[in-house]
Amino acid sequence: MTSSFGDSGGQTSISIQSNTVWTVKVSEPWCTVSKLSGKGDAMVNVTIGANNSYSSRSATITVTAETLVSGVTINQSQKDALIITSKTVNVPSAGATVEVELKSNISYDVILPTDAPWVLHTGTKALNTYTHLITVAPNTGYDARSAKIIFKDKNSALSDTLTISQLQKDAIFVNPKIVNLEDVGGTFNIVTSSNIQFDIIIPQTTTWLTHVESKGLVSGTHTFNVSANSTYDSKSSSIVFRQNGGTIADTVLVNQKPKTIIEIDKQNLYVQKVGGVKIVNVTSNADYQIVVEGGSDWVSQTAGQNTKTEQQSFQSAELPVNEHVFTISQNNSGVERMARIIVKYSNTADTSIVRQYIYPGFLVRPMAGESLDQMIPLGERVAIRDLKIEGNISENDFATIRGTLRGVESLDISAGILSNNTLPQGAFKVSGTPGMSLQDIILPSNLTAIGAEAFFGCTLLNDIILPNTLTTLGTAAFKGCTSLPGIVLPASVTSIGAEAFSGCSSLLQVVSKITNPFPLSGVFTGIAAGASLIVPVGRLSAYTSTTGWGYDFFTTIYEEGSAPVDVLSLSTSSLLSTGAGESFNLTLEASGSWSIDSKPEWVNVTPSSGVGTRSIAVTFNSYSSTPVTRSSSVVFRLNGKTLTVNLGVSQYNFPYKDGDYVKVQSSTLGNGIDLVFLGDGYTIEDIGQGKFMSNMNSAVSHFFSIEPYKTYRSYFDVYVIYAFSQESGISDATTTKNTKFSTKYNNPEPSTSMSTNNTLCFEYALKAPLSSTLSETLITVIANSTRYAGTAYLYSDGMAIAIAPVSDRPYPYDFRGVLQHEAAGHGFGKLADEYVTSSTTIPLSEQNNLRAWQNYGHFRNADLTNNLSTILWKHFIGDALYSYVGAYEGAYYYAYGVWRPESGSLMINNIAYINAPSRELIVKRIKQLAGEPYSFADFKARDVKETGVLTKSAGIPFDKNMLLPPPVLIKVD
Repeated sequence: MTSSFGDSGGQTSISIQSNTVWTVKVSEPWCTVSKLSGKGDAMVNVTIGANNSYSSRSATITVTAETLVSGVTINQSQKDALIITSKTVNVPSAGATVEVELKSNISYDVILPTDAPWVLHTGTKALNTYTHLITVAPNTGYDARSAKIIFKDKNSALSDTLTISQLQKDAIFVNPKIVNLEDVGGTFNIVTSSNIQFDIIIPQTTTWLTHVESKGLVSGTHTFNVSANSTYDSKSSSIVFRQNGGTIADTVLVNQKPKTIIEIDKQNLYVQKVGGVKIVNVTSNADYQIVVEGGSDWVSQTAGQNTKTEQQSFQSAELPVNEHVFTISQNNSGVERMARIIVKYSNTADTSIVRQYIYPGFLVRPMAGESLDQMIPLGERVAIRDLKIEGNISENDFATIRGTLRGVESLDISAGILSNNTLPQGAFKVSGTPGMSLQDIILPSNLTAIGAEAFFGCTLLNDIILPNTLTTLGTAAFKGCTSLPGIVLPASVTSIGAEAFSGCSSLLQVVSKITNPFPLSGVFTGIAAGASLIVPVGRLSAYTSTTGWGYDFFTTIYEEGSAPVDVLSLSTSSLLSTGAGESFNLTLEASGSWSIDSKPEWVNVTPSSGVGTRSIAVTFNSYSSTPVTRSSSVVFRLNGKTLTVNLGVSQYNFPYKDGDYVKVQSSTLGNGIDLVFLGDGYTIEDIGQGKFMSNMNSAVSHFFSIEPYKTYRSYFDVYVIYAFSQESGISDATTTKNTKFSTKYNNPEPSTSMSTNNTLCFEYALKAPLSSTLSETLITVIANSTRYAGTAYLYSDGMAIAIAPVSDRPYPYDFRGVLQHEAAGHGFGKLADEYVTSSTTIPLSEQNNLRAWQNYGHFRNADLTNNLSTILWKHFIGDALYSYVGAYEGAYYYAYGVWRPESGSLMINNIAYINAPSRELIVKRIKQLAGEPYSFADFKARDVKETGVLTKSAGIPFDKNMLLPPPVLIKVD
C-alpha cells in the first residue's frame, strides 16, 4: 500500500484487522502514528510533517502480528525553491556586467523592470545552480539609481528579487567663478553644487581672504571675507573646492582693487584776517575732483590740475602728488568764517578746512599734536606784534616764542590749554639780545601755577593780571621785570617762591588778597622805594607780623578801602588771671616801631618793644594776698606818634590754674572708682566768685543722693578739674559762647539734645591722677546754664561723658533729675531709657541694636521677652522682698515688644528712684571695678528700697516734651 503527500505534509489512517496482538514501526521521524501496539481490530492515525528540504522523501510503516507482517509506503514531494545567492548588487557609475547566482529546483522566468532600460539580461550558465549575466550601462547622471530584477516560478507565485544599485557621477560646481571686489573689502558668497565631500583650499600666502563658514557636504552657500586692501597694488587669489582625497575640483578667482588714496597734506588751513595764498598738495592714484563748499565766494583755486585719468596701482613711494593753489580774500565780514576744500573720487574723499579769523593780529589755534613751529610760517614771524593762541600750548611752543617770536609785544593766551594749568619754568626767559619785547599778556583764567623764572628779565612787561585760580608763583617768576608798576596777588595764592618780584624796580604797589599771609624769602627785594602794600580788611597785623611782608620792603601797609594810617592795636583788650599766675599770648599789630609806656610791676611783657606786628607774651606773677582782685593796665605806644593802646590786666587771688584738679572725695573701699566732674561756660570770675565750685558740689551731692550710690559711696574717688572759659554761659541755636569745651544746645527749645568736645573732655580728665582707665571712668560735664536738657555719650568700651546743665525746673526735671538720669543712670549704670515715644512694636533693627549693646554690657534693664523664667531679671521673680518686680511692657522707646522691670523709675521721667534690677546692675559694676566679688545675697542684704519715692511721684504727669534724649552710642573698634 502506498500514500503520497505534498511538501506541506498531512494526515491519513491505517485500518488494522487482527485477532491477535500487533505492533507498528515507522522508519522516519517525520512520519508519526497514533498507536504503536494493540490487539484485535484498530484504526491508527498517521501524521506526515512538512518537508522543508529541496528533495523528495519516503517512509515505511510496518505492522507485525506474531508471524504475520504488512506494510504501508509514504511518499512526500520536495519543497520548491528559487533562491538568489546575493540579493543586492552595487555597480559603479561607469557600469559593468555582473554575475548573479540563482539556485532553483523549478523552472522560472527572468523579469526585467520596464523603467530601467540600462539593465540587460545577457545570459545564463549551468543547470541546478544558475549564473545570470546582468549588464549595467554607465550612469551619466549626478544622482544614484537602482532597479529590481524578479526571478519567478512559471507555475506559481514563487519568486526572488535582485536589487541593482548604481552610484552617481561625481561632480563639484561653484558659482560665480570670478569675484571682483573694491579696495574696502567685504564679504561674498559662493554657491556650491556637489554630490561628494570636498575641501576648500585658499593659498597660505593669501592672508587677506578668509573662509567664514563651511558646510562641507552636498551643496550650499559658503561665505568668504576679504579685508581692506591697505596697499596701492591690486590683489588676486583663488579658492579651490577639491574632492576629499580625489582629483575632482572647481576654482573661484578673487580679484581686489588697489586702495584708493586721496590725501591732502593740510587738514586745516588757518588764514589771518588779511587773507593770502595757500598751497594744498594732493596725493592720489585716482581721477579726483575738487569742490569748495561754504566759501566759493572768497576761496578760489588759482593753479593746479588733476593728472590721473583712471585708477592705477602704485608703490607708495611712486604715488603722484599734485599741487593746488588757492587764494583767500580779506575777511571784512566781522565774523570768523569757514569753508571746505573737498577732494573726492567715488566714495573716497579728503577735506581741508579753511578757517579765516577776524583777530587783527596773528591768531593760531593749535590742536593736539600741532605746534606753533608748524602753524606759523617762519618768514612771517618777525613781523608779528600781536599774537593770540587758542588751544594746546606746549613747552616747545614757548621755546618757539623765545626763539623766533621775540618781537611779540602783546600776547593773549587766555584760551590757551597748558599742561597741568601751569605756565612752564622759564616760559619767556631769554638770554642775549634782542630780549623779549613782551609788554602785556593775558593769562588763562584756570591757570594754577607760574613756573620759576617764567618772566625772568622781561624788562618791558608792564601789564599782567594774575587769575583768581592761581596758587603758586615760582622762584624768581618776575625777577627783573623792571617796567612792572604793580601787581595784584589773588586770594587763591598759597605759595610764592624766593625772589619772585626781586629787582622789579618800578613796582610801586602790591595788592594782596591773601587772607592768611605766609612767610616769604626775598620776594620783594629791590622793588621801588616808597612801595605800598594793600591787604584785606582786618589782616593788617597778620601781614606786618609775617616775615617777608613788612616795612622792610614797603613804606606803607594798609587795609583795602582805607587810606594808609598809623596802626596800633591788640588782639584782646583785657586779660584776667588767677592767683596762681598765668601766661597769655596775644598779637600786637603796628604800622611801625612800638614800645611799652607803662605797666604794673606784677605783669611782665615779652618782647617789650618791636617793629610792626608781633606776637607778645603777658605773664602774671602769683597772687594770694588781699584785696581779692587787683587791676591795672599795660600801655603800648607807636614810637614817634601820639597813638597808644591799653591792655587791661586783672588778677584774682584764686589759687588754681586752668587744668588744675581738686580731689573732693577719696575712696575707703575697693580699688577706687574714678568720677571726674568738669565745668563748661565758667569764667575765672564765675570760679572766683564761687559759682563753679557750688555747682560742682551740688552735682556730686546729687550723684550720691540716690540708691545704690548712696550706700556704695565709699568706693568712689571724685575729682573736680578747673577749666576756664572765655565767656560765661552755653551756646545755643542763636547765641555762640566762647567756652572751653564748646558745649552747646543742639537745637532750640524744647529740644533737650546737647553736645560737647569729647576729645578735649577726655584730655582734661587725664589731668587728674586716675587709678583706672578712661573706660572705667565717668566724666560729667556741668554746663553753666539753667535750661532743661542733657545728653550722655556712651562708648562700647565703657567710656562715657554725661552732660548736665544746672536746670532750674521743678522736680523731677531739676538739676538733680538731669544729673541722676544722665550721669548715674546712663553714664555709670549703663542703663537704657525706659520711657516710650512710639506706640508701635519695636522693629527688628532696634531689637538687634539693643542686643548688640547688651553684649557690650549696656541696657540690661530692658528685655525682649516677658517670659519670667528667662527674662534678664528672672532671679527677682518670686522673691518676697521684690514682689513688685515683674515684666511691664513698654521700654527702650517702644510701646510693644520690649519690657522693663517695674512700672516707674529714674530712666522714665527722672524721679529719684532706680528700680531693683537696675540697682543690682549698678552694684555689679561697682563690685567689678572695685575688684570685689559679687553675690545676689549680699546685694539683697545691703539693698535700700526707696519705694516711697514711687508713691511720691505717682501724681506727676508724663510729659513727652520733658523727655531727655536717647544717649549717643559710639562703637569703638
